[in-house]
Amino acid sequence: MLGRAETLVRKRTLTHTIPVSIDLTNLAAQRATDHQLIAAHGAPDGLVH
Repeated sequence: MLGRAETLVRKRTLTHTIPVSIDLTNLAAQRATDHQLIAAHGAPDGLVH
């Protein structure tokens, strides 16, 4: 399903959405991607700890 987020964002012209495709079963990759995205774009609206 990689690339599906990018396709959805492009087809729907979601200009304020950053598409990310990641295998959520790979916890290490998920955590690394989370840190990279937050560093690059800030915390998402509605993020709660």
